[in-house]
Amino acid sequence: MNVSSKIPMEKTIVTKILKWLNSLPGCYAIKTHGSQYGSGEPDIVGVICRQAFVFEVKRPEIGKVTKLQEIKLQQWRKAGAIAEVVTSLEQVKEIFVKEGINHVS
Repeated sequence: MNVSSKIPMEKTIVTKILKWLNSLPGCYAIKTHGSQYGSGEPDIVGVICRQAFVFEVKRPEIGKVTKLQEIKLQQWRKAGAIAEVVTSLEQVKEIFVKEGINHVS
């Protein structure tokens, strides 16, 4: 069996993260879809308790961020958003706790 076949698909990770985010009070998050106008934009965009966040979701161990994606994340950070590359729901939870968004579990 191929190692990559044991790693969850990006879509599965995104779905799990979005379900959790949208269950939190004061949170709204959506999945973005690439287009000629949105190339390189993060997979998930949202707000929690007036704090904007974006997440570029990658498969653990095999997913790689492109140069354009890294540039877009940096633009979001400069604008004040939490902007990170994540590979799991657990990572998102850790980021929120680190950022002082404490009502997450």
